[in-house]
Amino acid sequence: MRQTLLSPTFVMLAVIFAATLSFGSQAKDFKKDQILGTQLSFSIKGVTQAEQGLAYQLVLEKIAYYDTVLSSYQAQSEISQLNHKKQLEGASQTLIEVLTACENYQQKTRNHFSCKLGSITALWQQAEQQQTLPDRINVRKQARQLRNKKIAIEKQNITLSEDLLLDINGLAKGYIIDAVYHALATQFPNSQFKLDIGGDGRHYGSFALQFTNTNFPQSAQVQLAQISNKAYAASGMAFRNYKIKHHTKSHILAPRDGWPIANPIGAAVIADTAITADAIATALTTMNGTQALKWLNQHDFAGLLYLPDGRIRASDKWVSLNATSYKNKLTLTYTIPQLDVTDYEKPYVAIWLSNNAGKPLKQLALLGDSERWWQENRKWWRKLGRKEPHIIANMAHATKRPGEYTTNWYGLDDFGNHIHDSQLVIHIEASREDGGHNYIRQVLDTTKPGKFAIQGKGEIGDMSLTIH
Repeated sequence: MRQTLLSPTFVMLAVIFAATLSFGSQAKDFKKDQILGTQLSFSIKGVTQAEQGLAYQLVLEKIAYYDTVLSSYQAQSEISQLNHKKQLEGASQTLIEVLTACENYQQKTRNHFSCKLGSITALWQQAEQQQTLPDRINVRKQARQLRNKKIAIEKQNITLSEDLLLDINGLAKGYIIDAVYHALATQFPNSQFKLDIGGDGRHYGSFALQFTNTNFPQSAQVQLAQISNKAYAASGMAFRNYKIKHHTKSHILAPRDGWPIANPIGAAVIADTAITADAIATALTTMNGTQALKWLNQHDFAGLLYLPDGRIRASDKWVSLNATSYKNKLTLTYTIPQLDVTDYEKPYVAIWLSNNAGKPLKQLALLGDSERWWQENRKWWRKLGRKEPHIIANMAHATKRPGEYTTNWYGLDDFGNHIHDSQLVIHIEASREDGGHNYIRQVLDTTKPGKFAIQGKGEIGDMSLTIH
């Protein structure tokens, strides 16, 4: 999660409930405030009461140690000394591993994650104090220069260039959670436990995992059941902004140019390790919804995205992890026809579900990314496009070549709520630059399983609809 170790910046809360392990009265729960600036929640079972107490003490001791290495709020910590002196001899393996991970995740996310923005963050803090916006060209230039700076590590010695100020808060907490997890699992191998620090955590055993985004009350709580031996992290807005005169700027900075992200998304990630979940969740908040979902699916990560208007998007792996909640209700196979025309442009296609009154409930497919050409899909534009400015940026994908494509619906609306109406309408609309415009609607009764064909016309090819 991109946050300071002593002050969390994300309000997407993750609450863990015991599932198959059935902790019951034998579980011992511990809570403590002001641990890394937030709340520690630790629960353990399968060991004696004395061992439960020893396990909790081990958690506190390990966190205290790692804080002395990784906290930028302790002047004598290793990271603070490195940032101050630009050189550190005899660095701990902990700091070396964290800085190596910084470089690896920067590369893996193609610069959507960075530990090198410390000076840019300080610049924005100073701008807020002085109530003067920074010069965007200078900020962009500085950010691009910092992006290519290398962290020189030779054996146990670390050297930074004079203008590089590290900010490792995008993954330091995840590293600490992993380290404490391994210490517990080694010393208490027969136990089952869950460790959560400020909404990021890892568990040793099988649990249900619930995410609630308090920024958007219209969004449903999203629960994943039976997640075994996984880590999780969340990152997002939290209503923290830089306020400079009449400007309100997000505290989430784009590593590529150092400028605050306008209308950032929130992200929750499940991974094998907490440091991975932490870094990836941080990186996703610097992308728009379409980019983030594409990245998650390409790299086979389980991720949940909260768009700026509260809509929810889940990656393919997230859906597969929670098959009980994401039961396939409908499959539409649609065709973009091959047309014998000159100067062919791929069509803009919108497919959505509504109730019988016409209220849009779920976007199934949006192909095309230009607002200008979306206006040619007049039905969709009047119902949604012109009223919902975030949809195109966060839900629309590139246009596709002629061919056959499939989309599924899992019974949820765009905000993650279950749709209980059995009478629905599916809408398909397509338009093409210098081409035609076509619209088809089909009434559905979702209580009657079956497969049937929908005849296409013009820019819309033949379709096959299966109600499961």
